[in-house]
Amino acid sequence: MIVERLSQGPTTRPDLSRTTGLSKTTVSTLVAELIDEGLVEERAGARPEGSRGRGRPAVQLGLTAGHGWVVGVDFDHDRLRVAYADQQAATFEEQMLTDLDIATAADSAIDAAADMVLAVLRRAADRGVPIRGVVMGIPGPLDVISGTIGSAVMLPGWQTAAHGEQMAARIEMPVAVENDANLAALGELQFGAGRGVGDFVSVKVGTGIGAGLVLDGRLYRGARGTAGEIGHVTVEDGGRVCRCGGRGCLETLVSVPRLVAALQPAHARPLGRDDLVALAIQGDPGATRVLADAGRTIGRVLVDLCTNLNPDAVIVCGDLGDALEPLVDGVRESVDRYGQPGMSSAVEVRRGTLGSRAAILGALVRAHELSGLPGAGPTWAPHDFGRKSV
Repeated sequence: MIVERLSQGPTTRPDLSRTTGLSKTTVSTLVAELIDEGLVEERAGARPEGSRGRGRPAVQLGLTAGHGWVVGVDFDHDRLRVAYADQQAATFEEQMLTDLDIATAADSAIDAAADMVLAVLRRAADRGVPIRGVVMGIPGPLDVISGTIGSAVMLPGWQTAAHGEQMAARIEMPVAVENDANLAALGELQFGAGRGVGDFVSVKVGTGIGAGLVLDGRLYRGARGTAGEIGHVTVEDGGRVCRCGGRGCLETLVSVPRLVAALQPAHARPLGRDDLVALAIQGDPGATRVLADAGRTIGRVLVDLCTNLNPDAVIVCGDLGDALEPLVDGVRESVDRYGQPGMSSAVEVRRGTLGSRAAILGALVRAHELSGLPGAGPTWAPHDFGRKSV
């Protein structure tokens, strides 16, 4: 009610009490909450339109510049995240669903995401808050011209339509679609290990392997949006058949499921991703060896990319959290061993700081970029999201 009234123009606390019928105490309490959330600001030194009298003008209230929320959606291979934030991150919430079959069940995955986004839209409508943009991340090669997955086999359930349009139809507002590795790079650029780095390659290690390229401080997508698909570079002639239809792709050797499978023979109980992470943190020799070998393999592919791009940094991020250290060391070893001395000495190999949340935070950054909100970017800081996520 208060936000709706302020959307008509600045006013004062007494006027809000008169026009809304709320008590002065209630108005003061609600206004204080809205100021804390960054939706409302005080503007001293002017009188309400049509007012008269002497003395100090009443403090006016108005909506802050860039008022509104942006929404991010991140589809991973087995989980879904939805988050929203305002420009100052005074309002932020993140929710996640797990154990979803994202790859083959596009319609049900989009339905689940739409339900979560619609809940955000209802909350925004109740508070009179506009939604400034929605961005959806997909774990596959995305053709930015058609808005569809660029491979008929990578995500078999996602081939029949432009899924951004499907989501837009469900929530009745425009939706932009982006590759999840690109969003992870944007997340690290804004909040994580890429802050202040002009040129870097962000490698996302998870169920799939992908890279986001940031050149001169901007995301580089290539001619049709598929730049950075290093997971499907052939590294082993005659190797395992990959889900892309090729043989011996990088992903067949170093994706998280392959690393878990490589470690499994050393353990009697069934292992999963969380077990791999826990064992590596405990210093288990087998887990450490598997991750270091994976890093060296990834590093061999990155050497060619770094030779051509000459980035400041390689940032390794993804699902492995604190277990990334041996993998990062393996990447560094290959870059030093196989790279040209000038290139390898110039590039810093570092671990990402956002873990599996890099892509959802990147989706919020991209939504802000597309929103038309004032300023060069959101005024978020990295700690804002660690503190306010629920």
